[in-house]
Amino acid sequence: MKYTKYNKEDFLKDEYFQKWLLDPDPMVTRFWESWLEKHPEKREVIEQASKIMRSIDFRRDELPEKTLMRCGRISLRKEASARVS
Repeated sequence: MKYTKYNKEDFLKDEYFQKWLLDPDPMVTRFWESWLEKHPEKREVIEQASKIMRSIDFRRDELPEKTLMRCGRISLRKEASARVS
């Protein structure tokens, strides 16, 4: 399986690993717990990546609003530019 060759950075980039830490569900949790049982040599790398991932402050609610505001400004600029032309 691909995870056996992963390093800390690979785990941090992996969406399924991220889901386990940030938005877990029973199926994802079972997978990772089972995988760690089968690959104890990766426990330290997983713990390092987990610590980093959990230390990041993900502000999920802010990004969409900021993005929408930027898009709105771009749209307004395009409309104003089109009226001038």
